[in-house]
Amino acid sequence: MALILVGCGRAGHERAVAGVQEIVDGSGEIPLGSEQTVHAPEEVLNLYRDRSHRPLWVNDAGLNRSGEELLSVLRSSHEEGLPADRYHVELLDGMVQGLGEGRDAEVRGTGVAELELALTSLYFRYAADLVRGYMDSAEAEITWLIPRADPPGREFLQRLERGEEPTQLLAELRPSTPQYDRLVASLEHYRQVQEAGGWPRLPDDVTLQEGDEGENVVLLRRRIVAEGNAIEQGLAEAESATQPERFDGRLREAVEHLQGRFALEPDGVVGGRTLEELNTPVSQRLHELSINLDRWRWLPRDLGPRHILVNVAGYEMEVVDGGRRVLSMAVVVGEEAWETPVFRDTLDHIIFNPYWNVPASIAESSILPELRSDPDYLERNNFEVVDWSGGSPRVVSTAGMDWSEVDAEDFPYTLRQRPGPDHALGQVKFMFPNEYNIYLHDSPAQHLFSEARRAYSAGCVRVEQPFELARLLLEIDSDTSFEDIEGDLGQEGERRVELHGTVPIYIVYLTAWVEEDGTTRFHHDPYHQDRQMRATAPG
Repeated sequence: MALILVGCGRAGHERAVAGVQEIVDGSGEIPLGSEQTVHAPEEVLNLYRDRSHRPLWVNDAGLNRSGEELLSVLRSSHEEGLPADRYHVELLDGMVQGLGEGRDAEVRGTGVAELELALTSLYFRYAADLVRGYMDSAEAEITWLIPRADPPGREFLQRLERGEEPTQLLAELRPSTPQYDRLVASLEHYRQVQEAGGWPRLPDDVTLQEGDEGENVVLLRRRIVAEGNAIEQGLAEAESATQPERFDGRLREAVEHLQGRFALEPDGVVGGRTLEELNTPVSQRLHELSINLDRWRWLPRDLGPRHILVNVAGYEMEVVDGGRRVLSMAVVVGEEAWETPVFRDTLDHIIFNPYWNVPASIAESSILPELRSDPDYLERNNFEVVDWSGGSPRVVSTAGMDWSEVDAEDFPYTLRQRPGPDHALGQVKFMFPNEYNIYLHDSPAQHLFSEARRAYSAGCVRVEQPFELARLLLEIDSDTSFEDIEGDLGQEGERRVELHGTVPIYIVYLTAWVEEDGTTRFHHDPYHQDRQMRATAPG
């Protein structure tokens, strides 16, 4: 990278180099023209030691072309949902302005050194934020068990030194998934809504439905139009010219569409939770989008050419192949007492006609109380008692067993449900063995998939279309076809089918999602985010 020394003689350049060396060999603390400082990471200090303290971004007169480019990137950091104050943009602008105000050469040389090292340190911070996010997952009240990437290392800075463009280097670090880009576009849309004045607030005690009339209906139309969803806006404006005060069928359709975007029951009535969502200010929506952009940065850069993404907060799952969504479906996730944890693993086998080995916590909380009042509960629900002490299952007779005397903590056996039509796991489960005992499975309770809020399981993920998922996985990741096992479905014996283990699964927690048509959906947090998710959960 050529260093452009505008209006800078050799003596001025030497003073800049000396100023850089003084900071590098000293504390590494860089004053920013105020009481704030930036600490230069060791990678940055080593870079300057190796290049004899020569500047990258500045000359004695101010910024060179690359420095201007970098400062422009930092100024626009908000476009990625990153806070500009994290990169001290205003202070950097002040430092640049100070260098142009005719100070003497010696002072100017010192200021150049401070600006130079500040830019490199903040460039490195910005790069690290793009790679692994900047938010603390604990502060976000969510336990995120997917390891974050390491920050960029020395090679990243060496590429900069070799003359590669800083904007291109930073662009390579952004998440490459289309969902990230759509969230960035949605962030810009809501920022424009904010700059236009946001949207009006409805009275907190109002209830509106089709057939109502009055000023609050006019206000509701204005509120929907201001958010700028194309479908809702068109419906809300359809009758606004002739009957703006009447809650007509088109306005009801707009409300129903909006309710669908917020994972609410689409009844077309404004009140309760719907009113809360309507009255959430645009600043909060911007905050939610920024949070979810950062969570994408918490994920690996390469999710794999084929992968499964389960979004707990959105009660949804998708299979991606070659960057394209090839299957999507509703899911049921853990209820509030048994939150589904956020982690990554790899599918390695599928079990058809599975047994359900009941976790001890569920046996204690749900089944043993039933047995104490109804000794026939096991037989009626197709359960059996199994002894695993010999390494393989042995069914134990329960004749004469007094369940009122059974202590769950000392119970030496396992309860197991046999395959059957009302089996808790349905006819198939998808395994990625993990310490949390979480997997995907079928469910006999199909009615739950039509509900807007689907947090009902004991931690595992119930999938709406298990056979479609099995067929796809066998097609892309196994030597066995779905037709090979289809005739065995519903039989008593388990059948295990191995996968090649090339399909990673990511169980994530994203409360904002943007569809391909630009529709932004906000999911009300099923666990309320008022406490951390448990690190483990039963099946």
